[in-house]
Amino acid sequence: MDQDFIPPHVKFEKQTTVFCQQVKVEKVNVSFKLDETTWTPTVAHQFIDAPPKVSVLPYDPYENKVICVEHFQIGTLKQKEGPWQLELPTHPISPGMSQISAVDTALSKEINCEGLDTEFIGDFYTSPSLSNEKVFVYCAGIDSNEIRSQARIEILTLDEAKEGIYGNYFHDVGTIMALHWLFANQIRLQKKWQ
Repeated sequence: MDQDFIPPHVKFEKQTTVFCQQVKVEKVNVSFKLDETTWTPTVAHQFIDAPPKVSVLPYDPYENKVICVEHFQIGTLKQKEGPWQLELPTHPISPGMSQISAVDTALSKEINCEGLDTEFIGDFYTSPSLSNEKVFVYCAGIDSNEIRSQARIEILTLDEAKEGIYGNYFHDVGTIMALHWLFANQIRLQKKWQ
């Protein structure tokens, strides 16, 4: 955690790396200012220090279709829906990498496709009580005819995507957020990208 970004009403006293592989688990001791003069006792917190990433909704405005990818998610291994989750293409944002470069990389690596244009949808923290991971969500105009049928790739009509949303089939917040955004912006994007 960068000391430069600690607000003045928070005391950041100690940070220790507990575990470090794909992500780091950090233990930090912090106290918070209750009023002008009173501070809380120091409390230890642990959090996952994870890099930011992009999540991209590939949308074909001509065919009115979206592309999702099946990802294996260890966190849902013991859940009734199982570990294979239908989600959007994602890519971590490496230091020095722009969000748009990460969008292009996600599209290229996950669905072997090029984005024609992009729109920023929004961003969110995956679980701010446990992690600093931030996800930047984009919609990318694509030509779904370029997508070859492959394992792990699903091409859905917007009606099928709506059925998935309303049937509680999607469990990734970025996917749910992006699809609801698309339902509200579909006509505008079709006019813009056709």
